[in-house]
Amino acid sequence: MIKAIGVTNCTAVETESDPYIPLTVTWINESRLQPLYWRITGEAGGELEIKVDPQSGAIRELVVIDEPPRTVDTGLPQLPHEAGTGIPVFDCSPWGDSTKPDYSDFRSRVITSSEAVSFLKGDDTATLLFTANQTARVLTCENVEIHLAGDGALSAVVVLARPCPDPAG
Repeated sequence: MIKAIGVTNCTAVETESDPYIPLTVTWINESRLQPLYWRITGEAGGELEIKVDPQSGAIRELVVIDEPPRTVDTGLPQLPHEAGTGIPVFDCSPWGDSTKPDYSDFRSRVITSSEAVSFLKGDDTATLLFTANQTARVLTCENVEIHLAGDGALSAVVVLARPCPDPAG
């Protein structure tokens, strides 16, 4: 699994779902570079794709291609955690090093992993859980929260039907 190594500003986010793609979250940025792809197969089913900017490492998009198994919406555990605004910047080394200024020479544009994931749908939320990871930090961008474990691994992505309040004030 790739890990967040930093945080960058979030300018905007768009979310959508339809009968064929259960959830797409797109963080808007200025990059026109071809993204790096992280394909995740759920251990109990489901298929996800996360797109990462090759230059900055910032998350660009999350697509739930095939919905992971649903779990009962009991909400996320309310554990003490650090809160802030922004989006994660991931370590791009799993794709290999890029030495060209146009970021076109990664060893691979696509990496794959198998993760324990589940999907929760409530009246006001859609939550993608990476169930092996406990939240230590929550980053908010408009109505989307990204939960990270202490080591930077994803623990959840939460899409709220209404915008989140700014945790900074």
